Amino acid sequence: MNARVVLPGDQQRLLQGLPGVQALHVGPWRLALVALDGIGALSAPPRFLTPDELQVWGRLRFEKRRREWLGGRLVAKAAVSDFLVGQGQSPPAFSAIPIHNSRDSHDRGRPQCPLAPFVSISHSHGFAVAVAASQPVGVDLERTRGFSPSAIDSVFTTEENDHINRLSYAQRNPARTLNWCCKEAVMKSIGRGVLGWFSDFELIAGHAGTETLQWRCSRRLQARLPGKPRLWSAQVEDYSVVLAAMDSQQEGRVVA
Repeated sequence: MNARVVLPGDQQRLLQGLPGVQALHVGPWRLALVALDGIGALSAPPRFLTPDELQVWGRLRFEKRRREWLGGRLVAKAAVSDFLVGQGQSPPAFSAIPIHNSRDSHDRGRPQCPLAPFVSISHSHGFAVAVAASQPVGVDLERTRGFSPSAIDSVFTTEENDHINRLSYAQRNPARTLNWCCKEAVMKSIGRGVLGWFSDFELIAGHAGTETLQWRCSRRLQARLPGKPRLWSAQVEDYSVVLAAMDSQQEGRVVA
C-alpha cells in the first residue's frame, strides 16, 4: 500500500491535509486506495466535494461514518479521474466529478458518476478503495475475520465448507474472507446486495493472494449477469481484495 497516485497540482492542493491516494494492483487492474485514519474529524467542508455532496457531508453526524463516506468519495473521484485519462480526456477538478448513489429499484445504492459508466467502492477497517471502468465492475475489500457457526452455514456452500475444512486452522479465516469478497464483488458488479444470493455463487479454485480465481454460479444468478465476470484477487497484509469485471479486454487504470 505504498505506491502513491500522481495527481495534477490543482488536485493536490484540494487534497492538502488529507491522506494521499495510493495505487492498489489487483490482477491487470489498478485501483485507488486511501487510509481513512488520516481524514479524522474535519471542521471545514472538504473543497473537493460538489455542492450536492457537501449537503450530504453536512448531514453526517458520526465521525466514523464521515471518514468512510469521505474516503469513498475521494477514491471514487481519483478512479474516475484516471479513467478519463485512460480514455484520452482531460479530467476536471475533483469538485466537478459528482459521485452519487443510485435510487433506482434494481440497483439502489450503487455508486454512479456521469463521467464514467461504472464505479464501485468498498470500505473495510480503516481503508477505502474504488475503481471506475467502461464495463460492469465490482470491488470488495475485507480485513481477514472470523465467522460464527451460523454465518458459516448460511454464507458458504457445502462444497466451499468442505474445501475450507480441509485447510489448516490458520488458513480457514483467510479462505472464508476471500470467499465472502468474491460473492460481494460479483453482486456489486450487477448493482445488487449479496443477501439472498450467498448459495448462488461458489468459489471452486483459488486462495488468498491468487491473482485469477475460478468460480461457478447458479442458473438463477447467471440469468442476471450481463456477461461472464472474471475475478482477480490480491492479499495486502491481512486484507483480501477481489475485483469482478465482465469479461473484456478493457483494463482498469488509476495511476494518472
